[in-house]
Amino acid sequence: MYTTKMGKQTFIRKVDIDSPAQELFGWHERPGAFNRLTPPWETVEVKSHTGGIRNDARVDLRVSIGPFKQRWLLRHEAYEYGKQFKDVLVKGPFATYEHTHLIHNTSSTSSQLEDRIEYSLPLGALGELLGGWFARSKFERVFRYRHAVTRNDLKLHSQYSAKPRLNVAITGSSGMVGSALRHFLTTGGHKVTPIVRHHTGDENAVLWQPLAGEIDSKGLEDVNAVVHLAGESIGDERWTAARKKRILESRIKGTRLLAETLANMANPPGVLVSASAIGYYSSRHGNLLDENSDSGDDFLAEVVREWEAALQPAVDAGMRVVILRFGVMLTLAGGMLARLHLPFRMGAGSVIGSGEQYLSWTTLDDVLGVINHSLLNDDMGGTYNAVTPNPVTNKTFTHTMGKVMHRPTLVPLPAFAIKWAFGEMGDSLLLANQKVSSQKLQDSGYEFLYPEIEEALRHVLGRCRKI
Repeated sequence: MYTTKMGKQTFIRKVDIDSPAQELFGWHERPGAFNRLTPPWETVEVKSHTGGIRNDARVDLRVSIGPFKQRWLLRHEAYEYGKQFKDVLVKGPFATYEHTHLIHNTSSTSSQLEDRIEYSLPLGALGELLGGWFARSKFERVFRYRHAVTRNDLKLHSQYSAKPRLNVAITGSSGMVGSALRHFLTTGGHKVTPIVRHHTGDENAVLWQPLAGEIDSKGLEDVNAVVHLAGESIGDERWTAARKKRILESRIKGTRLLAETLANMANPPGVLVSASAIGYYSSRHGNLLDENSDSGDDFLAEVVREWEAALQPAVDAGMRVVILRFGVMLTLAGGMLARLHLPFRMGAGSVIGSGEQYLSWTTLDDVLGVINHSLLNDDMGGTYNAVTPNPVTNKTFTHTMGKVMHRPTLVPLPAFAIKWAFGEMGDSLLLANQKVSSQKLQDSGYEFLYPEIEEALRHVLGRCRKI
């Protein structure tokens, strides 16, 4: 809803949340909430964030507006526990800007979040004429995304609200999944201990050098759980012999070091959740694959087999080990979708090869949900395919993305061009036919936030319908 009064514009958007008002407010107050609410398509650099959301706290940002970076300094005011807080512009792209976050109690188990923004653009009436529509459409897009994330995160956390909060150590904590997981867990009240290769200024961080076989095991003594995400990226460069060696060694050496270290601890963490990949199965031409299916015979299958085998010391020590075989993760923060986004925006989105090859996928939001489920569900152990129940063909994916983005998808990209441009990597990543079942994961009790491809793409691309 928009209103205009005395030259000021007011944007109001509300969403119902199936959590009590204090839980909703507490989620906003915990570390990580600001990062969770920042859409991945927005280029925002947090220079500093001090004082949380209480009065006089400050957030100093650098926001990209086209090719330019604009400083955006906000001060928090009007803090009232459980009810509201306000962001007031000190410096930034608006003439005036006040964003009030209002929490309304609707019942003992539900609440309503209201975002109310009063603003005016520079240059008065001329600024509103030139930029008013852009500001309104941007607010609508951003807050639909923010409200979906808020609602989803609280839903996922509420399922295990009775469980004790954990101290979770994470390898790969600065990567695409690791950074999102760190913020997700802290908004749920958990503590995160990053396992890093270089000093970051975080006094809780644990240092390791996986290729050298070194780790500060003392830093893990107070940890309840470990999530292992680290490893050389598979899809960033063409696979030369040297590149393939780095990919293989980064996963095997790091995983074995971590598993052996945890196995030898007097009081090891209760659970180790390790990332893996559906590359284990290779390409199977449309056959439905589950956790009992045989491994493939290409390079990726070899990597995944040895990657998972390196966890055996932790299994032998009696730890609860959960292996999550991920498929394509849909997010504009990185990976396949981030690379496809610009070509699709330019109207050059293409069906790849025949388009009949199956793509097994999930959103980054569900990746976080599955990891959270694995950490807190004591009945889980062993290997799970962490993909949605609805794999789609490349043709369906391409046409759906074109529909969501209102772009044509007319010119196919032949398989020989993929193989010529990317070699073995293109054959394994872009042309693979992997129709993977997640029935075992669903049987463990996990319910996907975004099981259908169109709904998922609308969310991650910021083109969702009203919620």
